[in-house]
Amino acid sequence: MVSQMSVRKCALAIAMVYVGSSARIARSDRSIAANVTGSNSWSPTSIWSAKSVSLWHSEWLADKDTDDVKQRIARCLDPDAPDLDVLDQDSIKSNILGAAKAGRDHNLHGTLLSTPIDMTIAMVQVGAKFPHLLANQAGSDPSPVPKTSLNPYGWKDSECFKFDYDSAPSDVADSYGCRAFEKSFKPLKELRNCIVEKLSNDAQWKAHRTPEFKEFCENSFPDCEDYDTMRRAEEIIKTVSFKELPQDPTEVLKLITRKANTSRVIGNKKINGASIEESTAQEIASECFLYDASADGTLQSTRRVHKISGCLPMMYDVVEWGALGVFNGIVKYNEPDHSNNDSPTVVTQHNNVPPVCSRLATSMIAWEFDHAKFSIGNLYKNAMRSWTWADCRNPKAGNCRKFGTCWERALDEACKATSFCCASSHH
Repeated sequence: MVSQMSVRKCALAIAMVYVGSSARIARSDRSIAANVTGSNSWSPTSIWSAKSVSLWHSEWLADKDTDDVKQRIARCLDPDAPDLDVLDQDSIKSNILGAAKAGRDHNLHGTLLSTPIDMTIAMVQVGAKFPHLLANQAGSDPSPVPKTSLNPYGWKDSECFKFDYDSAPSDVADSYGCRAFEKSFKPLKELRNCIVEKLSNDAQWKAHRTPEFKEFCENSFPDCEDYDTMRRAEEIIKTVSFKELPQDPTEVLKLITRKANTSRVIGNKKINGASIEESTAQEIASECFLYDASADGTLQSTRRVHKISGCLPMMYDVVEWGALGVFNGIVKYNEPDHSNNDSPTVVTQHNNVPPVCSRLATSMIAWEFDHAKFSIGNLYKNAMRSWTWADCRNPKAGNCRKFGTCWERALDEACKATSFCCASSHH
């Protein structure tokens, strides 16, 4: 628990940093003025030259920041030809506008949620003071679905995995904001569902929930999360896409089959709940990831699927950051019942911000956070959630609270990128 004294010390440290930074900025402005006037002296008349340069620099940084946001958005809106002006393309612009209107008509809003964390300091439970944060970007109620042997906890599927991307916009209302991302979401839906089908027919996967495995998993959270078939398929996509694919086609095949057979979430070296038959792993590589080394040796189709796979978090209804990156937050609902799972409570409801805009916000930070290392970092910032957009753009380290906060900062950036995503919009 952060004491008042600690908070005051943090505030004092921040004030000292601020004063020091102000002094450095003043010295920097003097240097700029000296360069502009051709003199090392500081005079009142040189202030205007310094201000002119500073204003130009600020505008240049603003333009650069805007371009960076647009590039991040373009990655999943049009992955084959990302363009800074993608939001101005008629078809995408129309899909975003239609989804924004449908989302608002159905009263769906992006919502920041929290669940308790099991955290003890000096034998005092303080988890409630630093709750886990996750983003409900679909704005829907993740109520459970009927339980099955392959989905024993009744976790519902994400709306964008159920959406019909071949339907005409006039036939299906896109209230959950999926159609705008169809160039990445449609192939991802096919990939995920292909893996689900292969796992569902695999004898080892269907039999992996042995009494020994269940006991191990129940007592080993967070080192073991008892994924159902859909979430396990999504984990395979995540782990295959995490790094660049090797150039050697043989090594690509080895990578995909290895990731299909191992997991850092459902087991360990002694009890591997992810183990499947070798033939199934080969089918996942060839039929789902479109691996075909005999085609031209470049694995062009596989590499395209790999590239698009980075857009997977945008498809989730609920997205969260765990110690191993960005995951499907639906597992925080319903069961299994342990200290970190609960019915998430609302922290902030972003009224009039529809799901399509929540997904645009996630697209700006998901890849970067997926590759950030876990760190608690600055306790003051964790307590106050005082991270700025500058802290969020390229995080070297992250945690669930920083991700949730940065998602809210990205909502502001989505509003700047397209007025359809502003809470004040009437579209």
